[in-house]
This record gives sequence, structure tokens and C-alpha cells, in this order.
Amino acid sequence: MASLADVPFFAEAFPELLVRPQVEGDLGQRMMASFVQAFAEGAQQVVLTGSDIPGLDSALARAAFDALGAAPIVIGPAVDGGYYLIGMCAPGANLFEDIAWSSERVLAQTEALARARGLSVARVAKLCDMDIYDEFVQWQQRLSTNR
Repeated sequence: MASLADVPFFAEAFPELLVRPQVEGDLGQRMMASFVQAFAEGAQQVVLTGSDIPGLDSALARAAFDALGAAPIVIGPAVDGGYYLIGMCAPGANLFEDIAWSSERVLAQTEALARARGLSVARVAKLCDMDIYDEFVQWQQRLSTNR
């Protein structure tokens, strides 16, 4: 999703994708709106990802969709205690209320909400996201070490 002003740019840059503007609100409100819209448009499974995840690839995205065959929720935990991916196979499970966004408690709070609603959660691989410049530098260092 993009801001309303950015939709034409992203739609032209990525013609294979459906680009929608983000709604106003905090991260949880924006993610919930994305799920609601996708299911309203007929999606059977929906997976949202961050855009700052260098380790995310098509195999991991496929694993997330596959996991939704066994559990109604899938989460890709981030090293910092949050998550970089969340998916659902049905609308209606609001797992975004009262979450301390941008904290190390995001993953735990989200999984606790799922359990409180009687929903099981599958996990895919834990990855690093890049919220700050130092994380980008560390990622570059890991890349150069692995060459």
C-alpha cells in the first residue's frame, strides 16, 4: 500500500501488483485495513510483509501461504521481537489492537491476542528487518563475510 499521491508511481513501476493507498492511522489500523480490503476483494489467504526485509524471498513467501493451510494465522518473527510478516486465511481476526508498536513486545502481544481469540499461529523463519541505519550496516557486513 502507498499514500494516495504515490499510487500512480507504484502502479506504473509494478504493473503486476495491485497498488492501493494506505488508510490513516497507526500501523495496526493500516494493516487491519489491508486485510479487510483484500478479503473483501475475494482473497482466500492474505500475507502482509515489511518492505525492509532483505532475507525475504519467494520461497519464504510460499512457506507462509503453505502454513496457512495448517493454521489460521502465520507470523514471521523478526530478531528485534516484532514481526516482518503476518498472514491470515480468514477475515475478522483483529490482532492489531493495544499493541506496543515499534517495541520488542510486538510479537508476544500479537500471539497472545491470537491465543485469546482461540487461533493457532504458525511461524516461518526468523529474520532481521532494517529499522535503523546500524541494522543496514550489519546486514552489509554479513553479506561481505558470506562471499
